[in-house]
Amino acid sequence: MRRGLWIALLCLLPSGLRAFAAGADFLRAEIPARPAALSGAFAAFTDDVSAFLWNPAALAFSKDPWLGATHFSSVLDTSFDQATYVQPLKIKKLSAGLGFCVQHSATSDLNETDLNGNNKGAIENGDWVLSGAGALRFGRGLSAGFALKGFYSVLSQYRSRGFAADLGLLSVVNPRLSFGLSLVDFGVAEAYDTNPDPLPSLLRMAVKGVLLDSGEVQLNLAAELDRPLLPSDPIYANGGLEYWYARKVAFRAGYRLGADLGGFSMGTGFRWRGLEFDYAYTAFGDLGLAHRF
Repeated sequence: MRRGLWIALLCLLPSGLRAFAAGADFLRAEIPARPAALSGAFAAFTDDVSAFLWNPAALAFSKDPWLGATHFSSVLDTSFDQATYVQPLKIKKLSAGLGFCVQHSATSDLNETDLNGNNKGAIENGDWVLSGAGALRFGRGLSAGFALKGFYSVLSQYRSRGFAADLGLLSVVNPRLSFGLSLVDFGVAEAYDTNPDPLPSLLRMAVKGVLLDSGEVQLNLAAELDRPLLPSDPIYANGGLEYWYARKVAFRAGYRLGADLGGFSMGTGFRWRGLEFDYAYTAFGDLGLAHRF
């Protein structure tokens, strides 16, 4: 039965069922729809309520309070829900910001069977993550940020708790060009059983450019290199293209090099009177489709 539980745990991987050596893969879930539609190339963005999840330094560029919520229907009957809040601040005339996030994920159709194949009912499972972040801008275009998160995970009789931190730098060279650098999910966790797995710590290096901005049409291009700190985990190169018409309607597409499944993503967005609605779609072959709202 213990072997079956570990197999079930591996099946909960949220981003394409990638074979990571690290544990706590729910920390690496790309839940918000806009970044997911760009294949996660988001560590150099500043104009989104979820940007600090990729790079906490983005909080220092927030101009207004933001509240966001996402529901992510993933494969294998796994769903994720996330809520984020961003509050801009001023500290001794310096721009700053705070961000908060709560996340929950669970699999609805995960059952236990005995050695004879008899169904013994649903297995209790779920992951909770609570995080807070802050950032400060130095001068016009350079900011630094820090995030701290705590998490709790349950799978049948097994429990795991842990803490992780994110560090980030973001440089907005001009309105058309920005660079981001962040180290995310650096921390420790308890073992589910006997030997704890390392967290999925990741170094992100990103760039965002505005290829066209005519007032009526804006075209954004983003690229990001994700380098796991564990040498056994693969390196990913992500790219995304975002087209805005009249600052109200957006079309997005992205691709992740190195992904076995779910490499291509696409989505759309709509802004209206201070509200923004986003949707992202990813196909995982025979495993099914993933939708984010």
